[in-house]
Amino acid sequence: MNQDVFEMLQEMNPISIFVYGSQSNNSQNSKSDFEIGMIFDDEKYVSRAEIRKKVPDKNYNIFPFRLSEIQNHTLDTPFQKSIYISSLLSGNSKTIYGENILENIKQPVITKQDLLMDASFNLGYALSAVRVMKEGMLDLA
Repeated sequence: MNQDVFEMLQEMNPISIFVYGSQSNNSQNSKSDFEIGMIFDDEKYVSRAEIRKKVPDKNYNIFPFRLSEIQNHTLDTPFQKSIYISSLLSGNSKTIYGENILENIKQPVITKQDLLMDASFNLGYALSAVRVMKEGMLDLA
């Protein structure tokens, strides 16, 4: 990660900054972006839009989280919450600044319904990509 970007993120006063995805598990390639999570005290939360204004570089996908939402497994995400949180907590992330919040949160229980909802979401996502590709919009597929 670029040192200037790292310093800009620190200036927003998060409790914790972590990297996840390919950059955290050494599976990145030359086209990989950085997926960065920032955990804020609820009353000091900085929105994704505000972060994007400060770090407009498209190589960085930065997602803010409220501490209470992480702790209570109630994230605002389009993905199936239990599975998404589990993936963040299961060693697919590395804290690079501040407190080790993720390392101290209990894994959520994943039910059969969670798995069905996740499969449905991913099937719809794949179908959308196929349809876009058939229309010749390869950049969206």
